[in-house]
Amino acid sequence: MSNEIATNSNLADSVEWVRMMAPSDLLPKQFQGKPANLLFAIEYADAVGIPRIHALTSIAVISGKPSPTAELMASLARKAGHILRVVGDDTYCEATLIRADDREFSFQARWDVDKARKAKLWGNAGPWTQYPSAMLRARAISEVIRMGAPDCLAGAVYSQEEMRDVRPVPVRATAADILQATEPARVVSEPVTEAVVDDESMQAALS
Repeated sequence: MSNEIATNSNLADSVEWVRMMAPSDLLPKQFQGKPANLLFAIEYADAVGIPRIHALTSIAVISGKPSPTAELMASLARKAGHILRVVGDDTYCEATLIRADDREFSFQARWDVDKARKAKLWGNAGPWTQYPSAMLRARAISEVIRMGAPDCLAGAVYSQEEMRDVRPVPVRATAADILQATEPARVVSEPVTEAVVDDESMQAALS
């Protein structure tokens, strides 16, 4: 009974915290006016044992999933006692992970220009053009940690960088889709909404 009371009290404190924080214009836009997303992020921060304030800069909620940055993933892996080594430049990045409980085996992930081109990422407008070395690094780190230490991520196995690179994959066409496809093209001035990407689509895009 005491545990239940403590849990309810903690939740009430968290709800009050996000209610007070959400209106702030100092928050990243993904959290401004979105207390539910902010609550999701701080609950994840609590689950992996990092200060809640880090949720504001290191965790995003994308397609309903808590998505840590690759750097936070690296930090969590090292905090768990795993060895992570990263080398690279503007054309490649190789990440090696050695688990704390198995020093005799290493996991390796390498991202280079050819691999990024094959994934149709290299040269894309935005970070892939402005910061190619950072994007290669993010991909190599998140991939090697997903391979060797997913247990330290509390279920969030895809990084922000990966989630934002993946486009929605249509599963089936409805009658309405078919009718719309036969209509003349129209210019629609609506805000872009976040794509919903399921785990199967994500795995296909990353393979």
